[in-house]
Amino acid sequence: RQWLGVADRAFNRAIAWARYGSRASGPAPGVIAVYSHHVGIVVAVPGPGRMVMKSGNDGHAVRTRERSTRGVIAWRWPPQRMAGL
Repeated sequence: RQWLGVADRAFNRAIAWARYGSRASGPAPGVIAVYSHHVGIVVAVPGPGRMVMKSGNDGHAVRTRERSTRGVIAWRWPPQRMAGL
């Protein structure tokens, strides 16, 4: 929420991100990946069913790591594209 400059505390809940920005068709750099209890920004797509995602509160830290796309409930483009992912 802080990284994207979203002030609304409703977005402290991962599920709220499923309605943020606009719909994306799948993983791509800059797309928000929404799981039911986790959210992150896709920074790369190394292959089918895999993505590299930057997210907070991942092992009590902000981390960038490869994850499966399985379980993603929404793919969303933020209103503004972000530089420096």
